Amino acid sequence: MLKLSKREEERALEIHQKSIVIDSLAPRGGPLIYSPEIIQHLKEGLQIGKSSWALRKEALEITVRYLDEDPKFRDEYLGLIRTSGVTAASETITALGEIPHRFENAIKGLSLTTQKLDVLSDYMIKTTRAEDIKKAKSENKYAVLMNLQNASVIGDDVNNIDLFYRFGVRVLQLTYNLRNLVGTGCTERNDSGVSEFGVKVIERMNQLHMLIDLSHCGHQTSIDAIDLSKDPVAFTHTGCRSVFDHPRSKTDDQLKAIAEKGGYVGIYVLSFFLRRPPERATVEDVMDQIDHAVRLIGADHVGIGTDYEQPYPKTIEQMMVERSRIESLKVGFRPEHHIDPTLHTDGLEDWSMWPNITRGLVSRGYSDQEISNIIGGNFLRILEKVVR
Repeated sequence: MLKLSKREEERALEIHQKSIVIDSLAPRGGPLIYSPEIIQHLKEGLQIGKSSWALRKEALEITVRYLDEDPKFRDEYLGLIRTSGVTAASETITALGEIPHRFENAIKGLSLTTQKLDVLSDYMIKTTRAEDIKKAKSENKYAVLMNLQNASVIGDDVNNIDLFYRFGVRVLQLTYNLRNLVGTGCTERNDSGVSEFGVKVIERMNQLHMLIDLSHCGHQTSIDAIDLSKDPVAFTHTGCRSVFDHPRSKTDDQLKAIAEKGGYVGIYVLSFFLRRPPERATVEDVMDQIDHAVRLIGADHVGIGTDYEQPYPKTIEQMMVERSRIESLKVGFRPEHHIDPTLHTDGLEDWSMWPNITRGLVSRGYSDQEISNIIGGNFLRILEKVVR
């Protein structure tokens, strides 16, 4: 793992502390703490057959209540954020409920995230533009940018994009693995590209100045969307297929196309997208991905979108993993994709270990400015270009 000299350690710490650090895709918006009550609730829910999506909703409800009522729990949660040094995260508004990616379940997710931000208003800022992130840095607060990972939540009505915009959503992913009314996801067997309805979705998002996310889109759908959009677009959380061949990662031609449009590529840290299970990835695997992307498209287009998931407590891990594996099939992952939530990247097992990414970039010889850009500056820049 990473071996830095004392001088390099000091340099990494200084860069991390001075920089605006942004995670361009954090499913939970940061850390997740499994209190005894949450663990017991999950265990009971699993035993009666509840879905992992429904249980995540209930766990988030308990978390928000604890953040409001339990100072010790709140201090632990905020302490993990401070240790991470992350200024802002793009939080996925999970379409919570027994069936994911439905309009009504997205509304439930929005209400819970909004409640969390209200409860922590002294410490967090609801972010709808780049200036909010700069403000959070200056006030030593944490900024949350809301995203949705599947345009299925808008149904067949483009006007629903406006509704989510008014709720504060500024990033919308066109597809999630499978085909929807907009286009085709990256694990579908055939990619027909962006549909006529999808053209209207892209046009409306451009008009509203929302960031188009193509992370889970298929190859042709990605290329179509890059061409159709008037604004730069993003792969907020992906990898380089040339480094490790997985359908969730992007080919070199996709990476080049998005960079030529002025767009952004966030590299994820999930172990099973970086190495074939049962092998565990390390921070060095993340660095290999970043190195390839930088060589290919330049350091001004690359960032970090961890897609980080907190490890499950050992007492419920096996039950949650088995349930998650079954349900992953419903959202487009297949057995050959080797989704294994028990595997976490060495050196990035906990949200508080985010600074190891900066340490890794120092070890790979990047300049201070390149590091600052990769850990946040590049995503901030695309928000400044696109989002209003």
